[in-house]
Amino acid sequence: MFGSTYGNHASRPDIYSGSRRRFTGVGTIAAGFVALVLVLGALLTSELGRYGTSDSPSDTQGTALDAPTPSPGAPDDAPPSADPAAPIAPAAPGGTPDGARPSGSPTPSKPVGPPAAGDATNRAVLASINKSLTSMGCDEVTYSATLQKASRAHLASMIRTGYLKLIGPDDSDPGKRARAAGYRRNVLEAIVLGAESPNEAARVGFTKSTDKTVRAQSSGALRCGYRAVGADMALDSRNVPITVIFLGK
Repeated sequence: MFGSTYGNHASRPDIYSGSRRRFTGVGTIAAGFVALVLVLGALLTSELGRYGTSDSPSDTQGTALDAPTPSPGAPDDAPPSADPAAPIAPAAPGGTPDGARPSGSPTPSKPVGPPAAGDATNRAVLASINKSLTSMGCDEVTYSATLQKASRAHLASMIRTGYLKLIGPDDSDPGKRARAAGYRRNVLEAIVLGAESPNEAARVGFTKSTDKTVRAQSSGALRCGYRAVGADMALDSRNVPITVIFLGK
């Protein structure tokens, strides 16, 4: 009985053989599809790699193909260099840039100060004259380079020509010599021969000297009202000192 029941039905391999063949065909198709997808994915990845596309957040926008490549060593935020063709500031009237001093412009003259430290003659004469004026109750005088110039010119002329007078061979007098040097006010001049020091020359120059070794002549006496003094001292051809002193109003 049991044997006849099983004998009437087909065996299992026979029942499922068709289904196995169907599943085998579907699996082959699926495997081929997967392989195709993998191949296409590899090709797509390769193409994207050619343009530098990255998955990192900083490169989400990619690199522009037409963007210029910066030169090595030059940062993008470096300031631009000065334009060599930049316009030059216009020159001020006179042909020089604003604030520039023209090359030929004169330097403003400075007020005359005390004699230079090396000019011992004028320092000594100035001190001696002011001492005498102070004792007389007069205002002191100041050093004048213009009067020193007048003294030097007359001293050189006397040594060169051998005369020792207030009136020169050319009829020049103290006033003319002072004006020739640039001093326009009234002056006194003293010539002292034989004084061994500027102090001695200043002390006797405008007075009547009793020293027989010193000769002095002047165009007037020392008194109040003078404002400036200038002097010079040199040796004549016999090595005798000569001092010339100018006092100016």
